[in-house]
Amino acid sequence: MSTYSKQTKHPVTGEWHEATWIDDFYGRHNYGVQFPDGGTYNPEKTKLETRDDEQMTSTEKIDEMVRDFCSVAPKSKSEVRQRISQAIKEAEQSLIKQILALPTHPAGYAKERMISPSDIEKILLTDK
Repeated sequence: MSTYSKQTKHPVTGEWHEATWIDDFYGRHNYGVQFPDGGTYNPEKTKLETRDDEQMTSTEKIDEMVRDFCSVAPKSKSEVRQRISQAIKEAEQSLIKQILALPTHPAGYAKERMISPSDIEKILLTDK
């Protein structure tokens, strides 16, 4: 069949992660679910809860990205800072795409915010 990623609750930690569902891992058409920490579980033997990205709040998405970036033991504090910074940049880029997809006024302004998409992008991409 196929291999894909899906938000899945880790059966041990209870935290949400983007887990990889690998087809044929445990035999023909039997998925194995691999988490960022390397743990792999059989969904036929272990109850695994899933959810769609749309069900996550933006804070949960950022928390999940930071957790996944830091799931492999960092070598230094600067590496942790770098991973967190990367997760924030990715979240900002995702937010920009969502904002730019809002219905716009003929003059090019988002109806809800009355700010142009280019203004939003400038604000979000400006170093703080």
